[in-house]
Amino acid sequence: MKKLILSFVALASISLSASAQIEIYVEGDATNTDYSGGGAYSYDASPATDNDRKIHFYNESGSTVEWIISRKRISQPANWQDYFCWGHETDQFGGICIGAQAMDMELFQMTSNHVTALDGEYGILAAHCETSGTDTGTATYRYYVGTYQDPFQDSMDLNVTIAPASIEEAKPELTLGVQPNPASNNITITAGGVDNASVQIVDVLGNVIMNTSVSGSKSINVAEYRNGIYFVTVSAKGTRVSRKVIVRH
Repeated sequence: MKKLILSFVALASISLSASAQIEIYVEGDATNTDYSGGGAYSYDASPATDNDRKIHFYNESGSTVEWIISRKRISQPANWQDYFCWGHETDQFGGICIGAQAMDMELFQMTSNHVTALDGEYGILAAHCETSGTDTGTATYRYYVGTYQDPFQDSMDLNVTIAPASIEEAKPELTLGVQPNPASNNITITAGGVDNASVQIVDVLGNVIMNTSVSGSKSINVAEYRNGIYFVTVSAKGTRVSRKVIVRH
């Protein structure tokens, strides 16, 4: 039992040692965060676009390494797909790219084309996410770096999000009808597009004759109004509409 416990401790020590020898940064990340040890980087993507982020895996082991990349798909909205390109920091064309169809599985591991990095050098992973024009949500991909013999030495998560488009609330289209016009006894005020509106009637001198409200339509007695021109204004939810009405007895 003692030997078994010591074996587990030794394996854990080796794993922690390997992780400590790798630093992971995202190109263009203003925070300059080291995402090694299972860190997570998130960004907002564009719909119906091939979105990508370049991730640098630094060799701080003190010796030369031969690294491969593995990708685990944690989650992904429908109709999205992903792929990556992997190469040495000096590769002019970004190394080798693995197509989306070849990676269409939950866990993908490279079986060839490792990157040889001297101490202090780094490999570049271009992590691509092809989003759809209709499906929103968040995709999470876990990228492992390691060797053929030990492919899961360290990892980081990449979260790619497309939020649902916000829907602006349509403002009501306020309408106003005043009948009859000219009027002698009564006018009917009809306000459309809202449930309730404020009504104000003023004369040509700006004197307020009446303040009331209307829900749908309302009859106003104008038999006592002097002959002349009046303005009927209805207001609701920041919108105002006015109509001129003539009173003639």
